[in-house]
Amino acid sequence: MQDNTLELEEQKKYLDRQTKLYEIALKDDLGELKEDIKRKGTKALLLGGIALAGLLIFRKLSRKKEKPGQIKKKVFYPDPETQMVVHQPKQESPILSMIKEHIALFLIGIIKEKIAAYIRDAELKYIANTTKNPKDENLQ
Repeated sequence: MQDNTLELEEQKKYLDRQTKLYEIALKDDLGELKEDIKRKGTKALLLGGIALAGLLIFRKLSRKKEKPGQIKKKVFYPDPETQMVVHQPKQESPILSMIKEHIALFLIGIIKEKIAAYIRDAELKYIANTTKNPKDENLQ
């Protein structure tokens, strides 16, 4: 009878240890998952912001500006309330449009290099943090 109770107690202790080990492992995995999601979310937000900034810069550079001397042609209709102003668009100089395109490409290249450097640094930090694994200490 005592042998059975001793065996049951030993099994209970063994199962308790296994439960604690699994709990520690699950907590570590959950922590790693949270860190991974946070890191990827940060990268996604950063890339989205940089892409938006590049788009806004490109739009700003490629926007056609109205010059003060631009010709406006008024079309008159019999009813004065229905007057309409028609703008005659002027074409942008091909040289100016090339310069704008080159500036936009230059800025996009700089942005690309900055993103690559940021991702490289983040990966190195992540690798450095994972080499110092606290799991091994908790299991002993």
